[in-house]
Amino acid sequence: MCGKDTNLFLASVEGCELKVCKVCAKHGKILRSVRPNTQKKNDKPRNVKFEIKPKKERILVFIPEFSKLIKEKREKMGLKQKELAKMLAEKESVIHKLESGNIEPSLNLARKLERQLRIKIIEQHELGKEDNHKYKSKRTVLTIGDLISVKKK
Repeated sequence: MCGKDTNLFLASVEGCELKVCKVCAKHGKILRSVRPNTQKKNDKPRNVKFEIKPKKERILVFIPEFSKLIKEKREKMGLKQKELAKMLAEKESVIHKLESGNIEPSLNLARKLERQLRIKIIEQHELGKEDNHKYKSKRTVLTIGDLISVKKK
């Protein structure tokens, strides 16, 4: 409890068995003394350091000109919008809206387009602290932090 690691005792304190010093053992019932760990001659003490690295958030982002790329590749392959739609099991109107830039594809549809047309329209992007608000979707829920700005002294 206090952090001392000499002359430890195994004590029952409030129902928990803890290794504590003699002073802290008075808060519970002493069960037995604990022998100090002895190291072998060849053993070196290990100083274990734990470093917690913050994980960077990764998001999937569409390349800026994905609609133009889809149209160019479809035309290069000699396909009509109706034919591409049939290959992807989608409506022709969806392909038209994608190519005109009116909608963004779902992740599932984007993967289908990448496989069928052999193009890359999704990139993985790592967000740093400065990028957190840059790629927020229109569909996310607002938080208090989005509505106020905090002035730093």
